[in-house]
Amino acid sequence: MRIKREKGFTLVEMLIVIVITGIIATVSIANYRQGERQKKVAIAADTVVNSIRNAQNFALTSRQILGSTCAQGKAPASYLIYFSVTSQIELYGIDKCNNLNLIENYTYPPGTRVSNGGYLADDVVVSALQFKFTPPFAKLTLSTNSSGANAGTFSSFTTAQILVQSTDGQINKAVTVDGVAGRIGE
Repeated sequence: MRIKREKGFTLVEMLIVIVITGIIATVSIANYRQGERQKKVAIAADTVVNSIRNAQNFALTSRQILGSTCAQGKAPASYLIYFSVTSQIELYGIDKCNNLNLIENYTYPPGTRVSNGGYLADDVVVSALQFKFTPPFAKLTLSTNSSGANAGTFSSFTTAQILVQSTDGQINKAVTVDGVAGRIGE
């Protein structure tokens, strides 16, 4: 007489497969969330770079300030990037009458911020940064005054850095501005 063998999986084998699948899923979800935070920080750094480059390009092309009410015309005296305390980046056109004309607001993605001590000018931590580009050659100057846009004395500098990070502080990215050559990058 032949004994018929049942085909299938035992309970132990099924439990092992479920445990292994659970471990793989847990690791995958953790890596996905880490990747999401890295992407948000990269987008925040790109926002900083793009805002500064826009001001630089506007100064190089002497783009008119459309909202200007200056009697001397819409030609720019300079363009200003102001990193405000409200986690926004503000791009202003300054007309010949020294009026500030808000051109654009940039905001950081949710879950990102400028780190504490995240503004550096020539390797010194400062409380605020403002970049000014003056046409026609986009001459770059910097102010570390935190009183508001276009406040303080603007002067030449060698390098400046803006450090953006995830709100938990685990992921960081630095944006560097070369004050001599005008290069902007990460």
